[in-house]
Amino acid sequence: MSILEIFETPPSTNLMDVISSEYSFNSAFADLIDNCIDGKADDIRIHFEFSKNNYSVYILDNGTGMTKNQLKEAAVIGFKSSEELRNSNALGRYSSGLKSASNFLGKSVVVVSKTKSKEKSILKIDFEEQKQEKQWKSYLLDYFENEYLLEEHGSLVSILDLKNIESNQEFFSLIDGLKTYLNHVFGRYLKDKKIKITLSTNNSKQIPLAGWDPFFLPNNKSTKLVLEKTVPYKNKEIKFKVYILPSFTSLNETDQIYMSGGGLNYNLNKLQGFYIYRSDRLISEAGWLLPDFDITDKTRYARVEVSIPSTLDKYFKVNLTKTKIEIPHELIGQFKAIAQKARSESNKNYNYKKRPETKPKLNKKDDTVWISVKTSKGIALRLNKDNALLRKLCKNLTDSEFNQLINLI
Repeated sequence: MSILEIFETPPSTNLMDVISSEYSFNSAFADLIDNCIDGKADDIRIHFEFSKNNYSVYILDNGTGMTKNQLKEAAVIGFKSSEELRNSNALGRYSSGLKSASNFLGKSVVVVSKTKSKEKSILKIDFEEQKQEKQWKSYLLDYFENEYLLEEHGSLVSILDLKNIESNQEFFSLIDGLKTYLNHVFGRYLKDKKIKITLSTNNSKQIPLAGWDPFFLPNNKSTKLVLEKTVPYKNKEIKFKVYILPSFTSLNETDQIYMSGGGLNYNLNKLQGFYIYRSDRLISEAGWLLPDFDITDKTRYARVEVSIPSTLDKYFKVNLTKTKIEIPHELIGQFKAIAQKARSESNKNYNYKKRPETKPKLNKKDDTVWISVKTSKGIALRLNKDNALLRKLCKNLTDSEFNQLINLI
């Protein structure tokens, strides 16, 4: 066998869409925030701009910033090998998050970065142009109209012309869901005050995220820690903690909502199981991850905290978007034993009645379906948002979805 020809096989620029296809709106933002944290930022601001049918987002952080050469490297997919040695607490792994997450969200991205020595560099990647011209090209700019937002060191990531948003209602619903998602994923960072994340739009103030702890409730201290275990693996340590939460019926409404994920649209039963943290960042939320381990009412209060270092990524097969993992074959026995302990403790300690239907105490305002409102054209009738029956029928909707329904009617 002899070689007739040697030729290069560079990937098509369509590869960008293939890589981005694993993302969701929420996971794309989480990946971009990972970059901020790896850049030593502790103050991260996410600001959405909208006008008519055009939407953009600006992510501003106070990290160490990037030099011109570092920005050029950041424009290359997979510039660093996933096997390359990284800090044990690093959240990045595949050297593609900036490009793939930004491409999922918008048509182009502009990154302004300023180091502590005040060196400023500006990178632009036009994803639509790359695909049309089938060229992997990016630009270094001398100016960007919003660069003034970056006052000191850090980075400003501007994702322009957000895609797949058809209305303002959908836009605000996405932001509402993003707030809850980031509270979950970065809950440890936020609760421990390691970072501050705020969300805002061009008609709202900055809303700080508080973080969500799946194991403890704000007003109830009766969560039980029933097992702590450290398992050595590949010269590293995997740490397990088994928690049994208090009975749902014993909680006030605030704690019931918090226990259910911080929003009424979460299913309490589906929040049981393993919570796997990779360098303090949540990558797998709930579920038992094992065959024959079903979600049941009687195991609804069992939640297991699992902490793994990012250096074990390849063994747990952490995916590109850091939203899924697989338990290594050698550890399945350990995970099974810990899951059985958690499920057994939940089963024997609590009463598992279904969530009771509470009868609201009605007053005149709660019982009124329609309310009259004075307008410039006279008296108009509007649905009463405080109506008890209406609230009961819509109890699984978020506040944003509830308001959208009222406005539609």
